[in-house]
Amino acid sequence: AESKILNAPHKLEVAWINPSGKEVKNVFSPGERIYLWAESKILNAPHKLEVAWINPSGKEVKRETFDLRGWGARETFWSELQTGRHMEGGQWKVKLLIDGRVDRALYWHLKP
Repeated sequence: AESKILNAPHKLEVAWINPSGKEVKNVFSPGERIYLWAESKILNAPHKLEVAWINPSGKEVKRETFDLRGWGARETFWSELQTGRHMEGGQWKVKLLIDGRVDRALYWHLKP
């Protein structure tokens, strides 16, 4: 299941994914695993995609880097974050960077 895919003039389409098949949401409880799905548009040159997970205090807690090959086809990527009781509740941010520049930011909420 996918939530709304953000259709903007970006190189990526992005959605929150719930692998259990339950309703997709952007509010989560401690202990849940959060999945972010991204699919590139058709690219004809290589690019670097970075996914940065940032807590409500502004601290980056995880960063993943993916290589967009740019071989003329869509490419799909997943990033996940396991939440826990030790994590700060409130509004979290996920920044998506392409070639070091912010493409967009997404927000989700962790219940205290």
